[in-house]
Amino acid sequence: MLEDEIPLIYGLEYQARALCAQVNETEIKRFLVGTQSLKNSNQVHLVEYDDDNNSLTKCIYDHKEGEIWHISSSPQNKHQFLTCYNKLGNNNIQMKCSIWEFPENFEMSIPADESSHHNLKYLADLPQQVTISSIWEPSGKCIASLSENTIYYYDLNDSSEPKLISSANLEAKGQPKFTNCKWNPHHSYSQIATCNDTAIRGWDIKTMKQSFVIDNSHGQLVRDIDFNPNKQYYLVSVGDDCKTKFWDIRKPNECLKTLTNHSHWVWCVRYNSFHDQLILTEPYKTIIDDENTGSEAKEIIEPDKIVKMYEDHEDSVYSVEWSSVEPWVFASLSYDGRLIINKVPKEEKYRILL
Repeated sequence: MLEDEIPLIYGLEYQARALCAQVNETEIKRFLVGTQSLKNSNQVHLVEYDDDNNSLTKCIYDHKEGEIWHISSSPQNKHQFLTCYNKLGNNNIQMKCSIWEFPENFEMSIPADESSHHNLKYLADLPQQVTISSIWEPSGKCIASLSENTIYYYDLNDSSEPKLISSANLEAKGQPKFTNCKWNPHHSYSQIATCNDTAIRGWDIKTMKQSFVIDNSHGQLVRDIDFNPNKQYYLVSVGDDCKTKFWDIRKPNECLKTLTNHSHWVWCVRYNSFHDQLILTEPYKTIIDDENTGSEAKEIIEPDKIVKMYEDHEDSVYSVEWSSVEPWVFASLSYDGRLIINKVPKEEKYRILL
């Protein structure tokens, strides 16, 4: 049996639940973490992983605006990122979204002894009143953003201020509220999917009309979704019913597969962008869609299995992310501020590559 690397643990001073990989980078493996402190000034930690020396370095930036609930790196400019945060003002709490930029010396590798705090450059706010979540379009030229019951679509090309292109309201029974959204990396980035209650909805971002609906996708609240990066019609979802489910959006009434390996709510799910048979939290058998012949989807059957359980966290894990540079490296973040860098087991890696 091949020996795996020891996980690297980075402890933040405050609680945290916002994590993303730094994208638009081809060599350096970096992750961004946003803290969630009620009493202290919050921070953005830029953490760099050096697999040659199996070590971590970090740079800390002050985020004085409020506790960070969501963080996202720009796919077009690695200097830029956005945060969704709670801001206290006029005796009430506002949920805002701002775009930030790292200082000019960001291109340099982080010094090993770096411990001082740095300032971020503020670029712009999204003008909507309440922000649940915001995501960059994969090209980095636009942003989709959610309030409790409205989708907003912003253009970033023509000016420094985000320009609202279109919006759409969520219309459903009761008082529906969005919980999450994700870009479809296919179809020229013209579609996003959203979660509300137990439903998953696809939206044509240009017309703001629904393109598909998976009603009652989970028995309880849907927490997160992710599209298969290599197969345009497939996505995975997780929720409070402790289940991981796989879907073909052309057949919204038929779940392809349900995994029940969790014993608690599942908050986050991510496909590996290079090898779609690997996901955090579980792998799934490969699906091949022969679109040229119009034939039905075919399955290469492999036994479903948990590749490995990682049990180094002592608190609830709210976010997981694959590295955008190295397909075998991923990070996980628990609420107590513990960031852990792990790798896919070598045996599984070589099995996939062979």
